[in-house]
Amino acid sequence: MINSEYEYIALHRDVGETELKQGREIRKGGTLGYIDSAAVRAVKHGRILILEGIERAERGIMPVGTRISDSKRDLVLTATTRY
Repeated sequence: MINSEYEYIALHRDVGETELKQGREIRKGGTLGYIDSAAVRAVKHGRILILEGIERAERGIMPVGTRISDSKRDLVLTATTRY
């Protein structure tokens, strides 16, 4: 629609503050590493962040979103309906 890069997160009751900020992965050799979440990548690279299922997320998710973004960025919530 707007030809912009975006990041996507499907939220549910079990997604918490930690998952919204970083993820873990097992790398070659069996070492554990941490990677930025889609929300952090969106902020770092100036991309749009799509949060699906925000109504099912736990209470602490919205304050985390506000802390991840800085005062120069907008946090816009748009309700959508699927058909």
